[in-house]
Amino acid sequence: MKTIVLANAKGGTGKTTCAVNLSACLALHHGKRVLGIDLDPQGNFGISFGVDPRQLTHTAYHLLTAESPDVRSYVKEIKPNLHLIPNAIAPDLENRLEASHNRDSLLRLRLRALKGSYDYVVIDTPPAMRTATMNAIVAADEVIVVVDCGFYALYGLTDLMRQIARVSDAYEKDDIVIRGLLNMFNRGQNLDRDVKTEVGEFFGGLMIQTIIHKNVKIAEAASASQPIIEFEPTAPGAFDFLKLSKELLSEYEPETQKRSATRAK
Repeated sequence: MKTIVLANAKGGTGKTTCAVNLSACLALHHGKRVLGIDLDPQGNFGISFGVDPRQLTHTAYHLLTAESPDVRSYVKEIKPNLHLIPNAIAPDLENRLEASHNRDSLLRLRLRALKGSYDYVVIDTPPAMRTATMNAIVAADEVIVVVDCGFYALYGLTDLMRQIARVSDAYEKDDIVIRGLLNMFNRGQNLDRDVKTEVGEFFGGLMIQTIIHKNVKIAEAASASQPIIEFEPTAPGAFDFLKLSKELLSEYEPETQKRSATRAK
C-alpha cells in the first residue's frame, strides 16, 4: 500500500483537482484499489464525487481525534475500486487535533488497520503546514508538491521543502520521495513558460515530466461531481491525468507496466 500526498502550503494550486483525478485514473482506468483521504476541512475532495459534507457524521477529523476508532466505518465507497474518507469543516475537531498526544502520527497509526486493503492511498491536504498536513507527511511514501503557474508559485517552496524534510527527519522517514508537479499550465503565456523553467530547475530530476495543462473541461467536470476521465474522456485534461497516472505507475510498478505494454503490442 503506497501513500501519495498532494501538498503545498500555498492555496489555489489545484491540489484537490489533482487528488481527485489521479485517484480516479488509478482506480477506474488502471483497476487499482484506491483510498482517497481528505484532510482539507473544506471537503472538496468529497464534493468532487458528489459527497455533501453537511451530511457527514464520520469525517477524517473525527477519525484522527476519536479514541480507538473502527477505521473502516469512516470509509465511503465512491465507485468500484475507489473509496474515500471525506472531511468537513469542524473547528472544534481541528482544535482537538492540534492538542492531541502524538498528534502528527495519528493518521499513520490509523492506516495500519487498512494495510493490504488498498494499492494506493491518495491524500489531499489543506493549504497550511499545520497538524493535518503534518499527519499526511508522516504517513506518506511520496509527497507531490503541486505548483501552479502564477506569479507567486515559487514563493515559500524552499520553506515548504525544509518543513517536509524536518518532519521526515523527526520520524526517520529517510526513503520519502518529494517531487514537483506543474499544474494549470498555459503554453501560450510567457509567465507560465518562465515558471515552468524555474520550477524545473528547483526540483531538478524530481520534477514529474507530465504537465497538467489549463483546461476548462476539468473545472466543468468538478462542477458536475465527476472526474475528467468520466465527464469528458477525450478532453486534453483527461489525457494529462491519464499520462500522469501512467508515469507514476511506471515508477511504482515497473514490471507490471512493462507487461501491460508488451500485451498492448
